[in-house]
Amino acid sequence: MSLVKTALEADVAVGEVSLSAFSKVFETIAIGGEVVGTALDMLNLGLDIYELWTFDGNDIDKAALGIKFTFDLAASQVAAAAFGAGLAGAAGVATAFTAAGVLIAGLGIGVAELVVSYGNMAARANNVGDTIATIYDAYKGGGYKYETKDDNRELVPLAGAVVNQIEMGHKGITVGFDSHYIYRTDHSGGSGSSNYFWPGHMPTLNKKRSEAINLKDGIGCKENSRIVEFDGRPDCLILPATPKAFISYDYEALPFATTSHHRGYDLLRGLEEDGRFDFDFYVFLSEYIITHLYFEYVKTRIAVVLDKRSIRLQMFSHLDKVEEVQRNLSYDVEGAAGGEYCIGLVEGSYLAMTLSLNASGSDAGTKTTWIIDASSLKTGNVEVGNNFVKIGGNTITVSSEKFDGVWLIKPGGDSGERSLVNFETKQLLVQYEDGSKWNNKNETILQHLEKLAQEHKLAGEFVVVDNYEVQEKEKERPVGRAYFDVSGDRMLYTDAMADVGLECEVVFLNDIDSGKYQQREWYTEEDAVEDAIAAKNAVLGAVVGNDAYFFHSHNNCYTALWRVNAETHRITAKYYISTLSEDPNFKISGVSRNGEFVTLAISRTHHAGEGLLQIIYIIREESMVLSTVIGNKNMFKRINESEGSLSLNDLVGGMQTSKISALKKLKNQAFVLPSIADIVTVVCKDGVDSDQFCCWLRTSDSTIIRSSLPNPPRDLILTTSSYREDGYEMFYLYSVENGFVYCQQGSFYSNFTRITIPGLTNLFTVQGEVFATTKEGRISRLPADRSNSVYLEAVNEDWLAQHKTWWLDLPGLEGKKSTSISVFGVRDSNNRVVPVWYQDGKVVIASPELLGNQLRFLGLCGNEQVPLLFDRENGHLYKQPVTSGAMDAMFDSDGKLISDKIPEAKIMVGNERIKEPAMMDGYLRVTTESGIILVVDGHLEMGTLVAVNMEWQKSTNLEAGMETLADIWPHGDMVVLLDDSDDSKPAWFHLASAETVRVQGLKMSDHPMWMGMSTDGATFYIYVQSSGFLYAIDRERKTMIEKGKFTAAKVQGNSLVLQCTSPNAEINIPTLIGLDFAVVSASNAKTVVIDEENWNHYKVITIDNISNEGSRERMVEINHSGEHLVVHIMGSNMVFVDGSRGSSVNVANVLAKEAEQGSYKVKVRLGIDEEEFTISDFRDCLGKAHPFLKDGIFSIAEIIALIKDNPQ
Repeated sequence: MSLVKTALEADVAVGEVSLSAFSKVFETIAIGGEVVGTALDMLNLGLDIYELWTFDGNDIDKAALGIKFTFDLAASQVAAAAFGAGLAGAAGVATAFTAAGVLIAGLGIGVAELVVSYGNMAARANNVGDTIATIYDAYKGGGYKYETKDDNRELVPLAGAVVNQIEMGHKGITVGFDSHYIYRTDHSGGSGSSNYFWPGHMPTLNKKRSEAINLKDGIGCKENSRIVEFDGRPDCLILPATPKAFISYDYEALPFATTSHHRGYDLLRGLEEDGRFDFDFYVFLSEYIITHLYFEYVKTRIAVVLDKRSIRLQMFSHLDKVEEVQRNLSYDVEGAAGGEYCIGLVEGSYLAMTLSLNASGSDAGTKTTWIIDASSLKTGNVEVGNNFVKIGGNTITVSSEKFDGVWLIKPGGDSGERSLVNFETKQLLVQYEDGSKWNNKNETILQHLEKLAQEHKLAGEFVVVDNYEVQEKEKERPVGRAYFDVSGDRMLYTDAMADVGLECEVVFLNDIDSGKYQQREWYTEEDAVEDAIAAKNAVLGAVVGNDAYFFHSHNNCYTALWRVNAETHRITAKYYISTLSEDPNFKISGVSRNGEFVTLAISRTHHAGEGLLQIIYIIREESMVLSTVIGNKNMFKRINESEGSLSLNDLVGGMQTSKISALKKLKNQAFVLPSIADIVTVVCKDGVDSDQFCCWLRTSDSTIIRSSLPNPPRDLILTTSSYREDGYEMFYLYSVENGFVYCQQGSFYSNFTRITIPGLTNLFTVQGEVFATTKEGRISRLPADRSNSVYLEAVNEDWLAQHKTWWLDLPGLEGKKSTSISVFGVRDSNNRVVPVWYQDGKVVIASPELLGNQLRFLGLCGNEQVPLLFDRENGHLYKQPVTSGAMDAMFDSDGKLISDKIPEAKIMVGNERIKEPAMMDGYLRVTTESGIILVVDGHLEMGTLVAVNMEWQKSTNLEAGMETLADIWPHGDMVVLLDDSDDSKPAWFHLASAETVRVQGLKMSDHPMWMGMSTDGATFYIYVQSSGFLYAIDRERKTMIEKGKFTAAKVQGNSLVLQCTSPNAEINIPTLIGLDFAVVSASNAKTVVIDEENWNHYKVITIDNISNEGSRERMVEINHSGEHLVVHIMGSNMVFVDGSRGSSVNVANVLAKEAEQGSYKVKVRLGIDEEEFTISDFRDCLGKAHPFLKDGIFSIAEIIALIKDNPQ
């Protein structure tokens, strides 16, 4: 009213001035002005009517226009009255009407404020409608939308929808919904649905939450979940930020409210239909509508289920009431094994999140990474608890499951550093640096990491450094990704550009293209580009000594793996697999160190229906060997249908061959192509989820080897195989879990034997032999058959620890033992390992000067049982004397050997370098590097010359060379001339005559043996082991004559040994130069003949031809000149003695009952006299004969005479 008062006072003042000073002048003008004013008021009223009729604006403007029309109508009526009074001359009346107009004008000024007030109420009501419409649109839109911005693909939540679950799929996400709840009203005398209430019946709010209305369902959004599809894999998921709420509200009076259809009003009117809710209505004297909504947020948990593909989870920014909203939200995020997830925090955020992991089946054990990105927070203390991390107002909790890694990017801007959250020590340990974001001018990244290493603030063995740069002259040069080796205090990386400008060569990948490029090549920057790209994304797989093995995380390089020298950072080897670069279905899935070698796993990402899932290579410096194939049930089916034979190519299938023919490489680099192991392990599923099937493929002959066990252990491995004498192949399988060795005959479902070795810990092979170690420290050799025979070969330090006087305990070891036992773990006073062996009660200790050499114990040699050692490194043969004193005096108080008390070893065979030593029948046969073959007796330091190989024969004149050898080496009368060819003919060199003897019709593979030369020098004798025939070779005619078939024939020392099992054979004993004795074993031979040459040459001939079959005839024929021959009865032996020649023939066991019961005969020809008699005849005459010289010795002539005089 003050505004109206001021206006009126101003009007009075003006009126007074006009009447007193200007009334006469302007009287006519005033009347005209009233006419004009009245006309304009009427025109204004008409325009208001037209505008109301045609108005199409918003509700706020419409309400203001209606109020304006009311007051324009009142003003026009007053103006008309004043104009009429003025025409009548009633100035006072006119003035009065004019004053009323002024009053109306003052009210109009107040109405303007009223219009603004109603406009604000309409805006608040419209805001209510917009809020509900936004919620409706969010539900109908699926709760999320997929957006692409500058190559960034995001899933953005739609504001208003209450989301309680998100599940990430391959081509879309499944969004689960909850709802807000709006309080109902209590009312009577009308309803919002009927749009009126009786006066005094205004509805009241009911704030019982149990009776609140489900807003989502009430506005027509009945679905509880929706699938939101996307074209490309999203990079980021914005977390939903709408907590569940209970909504209260209040009303205000607003004209025309019930007739308005603003956005969202009809949705709210839909809630009125069941009578529990009132949105707008009329109550005398006005219309009412909801103009305020009040959200009472409650705790809301949102489940987020992710697949293994990496994604960023980002908190929503620019929220109203951030703290109130976010403190009522919490997220349960479930990741998948193998995924990498980043959680992005925002300034002022309040996040409560729990992380869990779904790892099952084949994905179990796959590494999963969680990254908490707090870099956008300006500041914030970081607190680490047993299972949580707090950063400012944000708390991330991990479940009780074991995580591979939870990482944190600290607040204060992204410095490129990432830390591992260690929940055990409650520390942050740096694990990652980004060199491109390093801005510390006071220290380098390397210095920074070295300092953190000293403070034990680094995680793991290696810290990843992306975009690393090295100082080169006055500038820095990028080298890609590097790894800080914590224990080695060094940076590992690939300096691809360091070799630019060096000479290189072309590597040919097949023989067809070999030789095409012979020109000189240089390594250019273009050549190094591929290496540089690989280095930028290099993944460190393993470190072995000074070698670092890297691989590329993408399949766009021919090099699957490369080796880098840790000091020079240059590539020293590249490992090439064409499948990786030319087949997108394959990728490297892992590289790791396994002892002294590296394993490379390549997985098949698609087409698993073909059976192949993964291939594993064993990597060494110069080799890359395919060792294991992993497949699925389709591969299992293929194996079952193979009937025991399947090639590797048929098994794996789909692996492409290289499409390129040649590649460049530096000359100091190794270029390694893949090869295939002799035995490939095959692992696959047989169709049952929990069952794992394992077999082995021998690639040389495509043999599938399967275990015969009904329920084979999961850790069963094939160690080796060997062949039995009957030709069957034996396979040895081993299970660490149950400690058994299985010896299986045949490769595919065959018989097996279980070998029990108490305390078995390991099984290994050496040169085809299978050995087992036990907890006790015993090392045993397994049999090459199914005999269950296990032979003790060695004991190790574990056994020595339990046996202080081990040299006394070795003889008492139970079980079967090898000829010699190695003793591992003995050390001297300088803590050096000392090789020790035990054989036949002798402890052989290697001399101190031989320590460190690769020694092999050959055994005890010769009659004197001399220990012989072979040094495989220098090729020398040593005689190692055995200690003469007590063994306990050889050790100090700490149980270490006293070196000074070990006898010195003596070198043998004149410093000749030896290869291929072999112990045969107690003697050692060696081959020198020059090609000389010697037989060594322990007491002969030089050895005996027996043969020369083809290498030696080609290097010298045969006759002159043999003469030289004969002067150097002890020898016999013959030297074997060996030939390496498959069809070589037997040949010998006769030293005395310098004659070469070659035999036609035989091969060296028949194993002919030189026996000697006849006493008359006209004949050479050889024995052929393969056929059993003894041959006489006429030196002059070069003809070869059979001299009988023998099971065995050999010259042993100065004795001829013949063994014959041929039935009814007649044996004539050859006389060979240099031999004094002959031994004939002929149990099946009918007759053994002793001729005059035998009497003249041999000192003793021993004959044993008594048959086990008593009915068969046997005979010994004695041919003698007749003089000085006597027979000596020695037990059951009959010994014919020629005293004048000093020779004898011993017929063994001829007087035994077995011979007497049979028909054993003795035929004696004395000069021209000949007599044949049985053993029975001989016994009958002994009692009548007179002993010659002494008892038991008789003249053979007298015996024959008595037999003739007393015929039977």
